[in-house]
Amino acid sequence: MEAVVFVFSLLDCCALIFLSVYFIITLSDLECDYINARSCCSKLNKWVLPELVGHTIVTVLMLISLHWFIFLLNLPVATWNIYRFIMVPSGNMGVFDPTEIHNRGQLKSHMKEAMIKLGFHLLCFFMYLYRATPVAFRNCRLGVESELQLLAYTTATATATATWDLSHVCNLHCILWQHRILNPLSEARDRTHILMDTSQLGSFKLIISEGEEDITWNQVPEPDLIT
Repeated sequence: MEAVVFVFSLLDCCALIFLSVYFIITLSDLECDYINARSCCSKLNKWVLPELVGHTIVTVLMLISLHWFIFLLNLPVATWNIYRFIMVPSGNMGVFDPTEIHNRGQLKSHMKEAMIKLGFHLLCFFMYLYRATPVAFRNCRLGVESELQLLAYTTATATATATWDLSHVCNLHCILWQHRILNPLSEARDRTHILMDTSQLGSFKLIISEGEEDITWNQVPEPDLIT
């Protein structure tokens, strides 16, 4: 919010500087008789109210944002602009009147007033620029820090997830490896051979292999009888 206030004040101050320069140039043309008094006053009176509104808005913004020093600095100029606009005599063309600008010597006073306002607005411009730059830099730094924290949190979360998945993969690999080792042992244990020897009606050896379809009988020669 503070950065927005000072950026707006900076832009408004630039507009007021251009208006002050315009007032000075127009009054100089009148002093040099390049234009007549009526044309000069008509041009200047068009910008009196915009100048008043622009400076009043800045003053109110400084009051709302609690920048008391800048508010007190702008208050006299804003008060003078309001007073000058309200206290225009009836029958006059405006703040700048062609019948009075030469007769009462108001041309020099208007010129001096425009020069003072130009210096004041230039001072305010550098003041707003000085105050707006650290605020904008601080907000930019906070934004960068927030993005870095978010990136670090995202990276940490992704790393933890990847580690968890890798541990599960390792456990699954170990289980499959153990199963691969134990499976041949189980098969070797199950594939038992049953041998049967008989001494009656000849000697035969019965060989049964589990997992095989053929059952074979092999005759074993009888041992020699010792008489």
